[in-house]
Amino acid sequence: AGTGRALDPAELGVLRRTSRIQGRVFLPWAPADATAHFDGPPKSFVDRDGALELSAPQRARFKAWRRATDLFKRPTVLAGERPSAYSVTQELVGTCSFLSSLCAGAEFERRTGKRIISAAIYPQDAAGRPVLSPSGRYAVRLQLNGVWRCVVIDDFLPADASGRVLCSRSNNEGELWVSLLEKAFLKVVGSYAFAGSTSSKDLHVLTGWLPETWRASRKGFDPTHAWNRLLGGHRCGDVLASLGTSELSKAQEESLGLVSGHAYAVLDVAEVPPAAAPEPLRRAAAARAAASPGGSAGSSAVRVMKIKNPWGRRRFRGRLAFERREVWTPALCSALRVGDADMASAVDNGVFWATWEEVLEYFPDIYLSWQPSLLPHRAVRHGCWPLASPGPRKDNHSFMYCPQYRVQLDGADGAGAGSGRGQVVWMLVTRHVTAIETDKQEAFPTDASGQYVPRGRSAAAAADAGGPAAERAFMALHVFAAEGTIDEAGSHASTAGVAGGVGFSSVHSPAAAAADGDGAGAGAARSGAGVACSSGALAGERVFFPADAKVRGMYSNSPYLLTRVELAPGSG
Repeated sequence: AGTGRALDPAELGVLRRTSRIQGRVFLPWAPADATAHFDGPPKSFVDRDGALELSAPQRARFKAWRRATDLFKRPTVLAGERPSAYSVTQELVGTCSFLSSLCAGAEFERRTGKRIISAAIYPQDAAGRPVLSPSGRYAVRLQLNGVWRCVVIDDFLPADASGRVLCSRSNNEGELWVSLLEKAFLKVVGSYAFAGSTSSKDLHVLTGWLPETWRASRKGFDPTHAWNRLLGGHRCGDVLASLGTSELSKAQEESLGLVSGHAYAVLDVAEVPPAAAPEPLRRAAAARAAASPGGSAGSSAVRVMKIKNPWGRRRFRGRLAFERREVWTPALCSALRVGDADMASAVDNGVFWATWEEVLEYFPDIYLSWQPSLLPHRAVRHGCWPLASPGPRKDNHSFMYCPQYRVQLDGADGAGAGSGRGQVVWMLVTRHVTAIETDKQEAFPTDASGQYVPRGRSAAAAADAGGPAAERAFMALHVFAAEGTIDEAGSHASTAGVAGGVGFSSVHSPAAAAADGDGAGAGAARSGAGVACSSGALAGERVFFPADAKVRGMYSNSPYLLTRVELAPGSG
């Protein structure tokens, strides 16, 4: 469902000002963008924003920018009806997170028939399938700074002297969807010299799906609860996932077949019945089930994930490596729909299987993207919090000058009043970005009281230096109860929560502040109850103290923060 309201002038001003990203203007998407200006003279369109800066490895081999229609004998945007995750190949550009997003989205299209990746490219035929543009002009629809925006590119690609493209590509000769989407994404970023981000962020840009990050190393992380959420979401077609490896030594990289600090796409999530599992994995799963409090049906199944390295080569040498012939019994091949394990072991395409336990050990950063249609009711607010606003740039005293939003559920439905059950509300805070601030997104360390502390510095030293703002941009989302209690969704709390105030604190870097550094907040209800959000400059009228937060958010430089809370309908 849409927001059901017109944007006010202040919100329109926010969206207008943040149309300029990295010095280029990306206007909100209009219906005419889907059909306009594609049928000019052949090979006539040249992007007036100019060619993108190349990465150092590209420059070392670069010969010329060449049109796709000149590089290939039979160019096409899609070689088949759907894009294939197996065709995605990373080349000379640090876009592993973006390409992992393409892989996960392409596999979703193959599995469900729903176009969520290929639908971003225009022109399209009557069936919504992207097609070749005679003029060389393409429009790509991306979610940027709070709304869908139009990114226009031409079909010039960097090539070496032999005519080999020097950007990410499809391994199907002449298929362009990978190269076109990468070029549009990197036009927003500013150049091909890109060191990467996170796949959930990139998938949000591509699809508008809701980004969530799990850190297996974080205190309180529940592997069983996380697995059940991931498996359930995957089976219902409601979630896409990717993984990030930890920092590994060269020796570890060689022995494990992994790449340090690299993004991998999740193609499948499955449970192998004990009868089909190889003996060592069956014993490990049985031991895990026995150690679980109370156990659960199917808990002795072997939990596995199918994963792809966007390089298109170099596979993990784990317990389910295809080279372990004794593991890949006919029963296991049948359970995981692996046609020929011998053939799979002979061809390294970067696709492998890993157990959930191996994922938690070697891929501790888990990036999820949730389908927005999970949440039939949605409310969106766009606001601005400039650096000139009153109040300290660190929040160890109170949140009285931070932007605050009150969320209230009105009405009730089947699981509402009288049932003893609340409704899950998702709260997504998005910080508009107009300049690239950092390539690596991470959680920031906190002290015993939960306050942000820069690495290698004491809290006192951080305070003397001006707190987090002296370091870089950060953001946190905290949830407070207006009355009673409120519980983080999925915490197995026995009492349903009640409506609470939401405060998020954000400090923007000077680069972002110069372009207003706007932020947008969104709330969505899982139930049929309506959602009413109100916001404004409360000027200290409500004072929230950090220690009083019912759900305390993680401090991070990511522009996206997602929190799930359980609220009781009819309360506020």
